[in-house]
Amino acid sequence: MGDIPELKSALRYVFFVYSEFALVALLTLYFVNTASAEVLAESSVTFIVISYSVFLAFGFHNGVTRDGSVATTLEQRSEILRLELLFSLAVALILWSVSLVFHSGFYLMVGMMIGGANHLKAACQAVFRLNGESNYLNLLNVSCALVFFLLFALTQGLNSSLPIEQDFFLAWFSATTMVVAVFYVVCGRRVGLFNRRRYNRNLFLKILNASKFMFVMAVGGVVLLTSDRVMLNLHKAEEVILAKFQYMDTLSNIYFLGLSAILYYFTPNLLRRYKSAGEISVTHFLQSIKKITVLLGCVFLLFLVAATILLFVLGRLDSMMFELMLSMLLMKTSLIMLGTICNFYLANDGEKRLAVYYVIATSVSILVTHLLVGLLLSKEAIVFLPLSNCILIIALFGVLLVRIKAVKV
Repeated sequence: MGDIPELKSALRYVFFVYSEFALVALLTLYFVNTASAEVLAESSVTFIVISYSVFLAFGFHNGVTRDGSVATTLEQRSEILRLELLFSLAVALILWSVSLVFHSGFYLMVGMMIGGANHLKAACQAVFRLNGESNYLNLLNVSCALVFFLLFALTQGLNSSLPIEQDFFLAWFSATTMVVAVFYVVCGRRVGLFNRRRYNRNLFLKILNASKFMFVMAVGGVVLLTSDRVMLNLHKAEEVILAKFQYMDTLSNIYFLGLSAILYYFTPNLLRRYKSAGEISVTHFLQSIKKITVLLGCVFLLFLVAATILLFVLGRLDSMMFELMLSMLLMKTSLIMLGTICNFYLANDGEKRLAVYYVIATSVSILVTHLLVGLLLSKEAIVFLPLSNCILIIALFGVLLVRIKAVKV
């Protein structure tokens, strides 16, 4: 019965995660169904910049999660989180400063602005996750979505003179910044951010050094998730292709972000269990993989049916849109599965091996998507772009699963 409180906390978190994404989904669906094809094509730059802005953290967020999860004392965990808040602020300030240089390019500028705010949000989430304060974590996530929803609804209701894309992205940035500013101060007080005591420079360098392999993994994950859109933009694909691709990517992200947020919540506990369970963890992990696979398969089918009905109701369902949706959902489901197996390796100091595999998969992904875009730029076979990455991710998952017993526990 000792797991009941944890289960209740997890279920509560899942409820709030989907409450948050319900609000974001409504906004996103309104935006993609109201904006013109030209705007959808151009806005893909913003989403790419937001995704790639995580590189500036050099894997530090992941290093903090792992080191904070296995910290032996509260004082050590508090110092780790103190460094996380300070480092995230520095990254956010860099992104905001650079965004001023690109003020003439709206999509590039706003992507950097939102990316900076997201780093601060990630730092606050790390504090609440590692301290087991799920109620504050839920409040942070839902507040960002709710304020975003209200700001955008207000600007649209008042018939703002700004174009819809400017209303959408500026409301996103403003909401995240306002909410995170409040929570950042709360987190800072809890871990002594504003105290005058000196920062532990050696601990910072230790986490940063240990994060280098996780940084490679983070880069690889983002590239696998976005290389198709990046190549389409670099090869200047037709506007209609970019628009359809961005539409389905945005819709499938509702599915992916919801599932990845749940995995994100469980990561600290999974790391502790796999680290402390010894060789027994191998057996438990393999059993859990079977259950997760079945569960993900059910969620995948439910979302596919729901999204198909939605597209039909909106009058956007055609063969290309359905095939794009199917291939993107398959790719993002495989990424969730990859994330589960990576937790086992990370808990058992296998990040170096993971980094090597990620470098290989990322290099192949860039090469294959470059070749495919060159060959299929104006054809409906463009749906093979996410499918090619899906095959790579499944192959990587299979290799890691086969070798899992070789990990030194």
